[in-house]
Amino acid sequence: MKRNNVTTYDLVSRVNHWITAVAIIALLGVGMVLGNVDLADEVKFPLIGMHKAIGTLVLLFVLWRVFWRIRQGFPAPVPGTTPAQAKLGHAIHWMLLAGMVVIPASGILMSVSAGYPVDVFGLFTIPAMAEKAPALHEATETAHFAVSLLVIGALVLHVGAALKHHFVERDATLTRMVSGKAD
Repeated sequence: MKRNNVTTYDLVSRVNHWITAVAIIALLGVGMVLGNVDLADEVKFPLIGMHKAIGTLVLLFVLWRVFWRIRQGFPAPVPGTTPAQAKLGHAIHWMLLAGMVVIPASGILMSVSAGYPVDVFGLFTIPAMAEKAPALHEATETAHFAVSLLVIGALVLHVGAALKHHFVERDATLTRMVSGKAD
């Protein structure tokens, strides 16, 4: 496997990025619907089950992605990036990586501490706690919601910065995550 060089991302890093991006954005969208739309139980409960199952699989994938990112590191910023932009970009990347672990982990804990198992499409089940843990449920529910909002904000900054680099500064920041080309 090729390690990232100083100018771009390797194929595994790019695939990891885009699979995770689609999954996290979809889960955030479904979570917003579940939290804000009055759905009939016959729609809501299967949607919650799917949200939990996909979130659990995403957690496993994200743990792999975080391992890969730590192993590979980040390419150097494109030429012309100010030190402040580079530091902010690096902080946003780590905030996104941490959030992508905390959100599904807190969701799993939120469910099992309330007495609900997490069935992952029949592949495996994370059992509910033997006794409900209301304090843990409340804490993980708060974390799940708050970190989701932080990740949404970080995503807006991340996407906005990528588009600014591509369309305003016309540098290779976005191109190297799409095609791996550094120019």
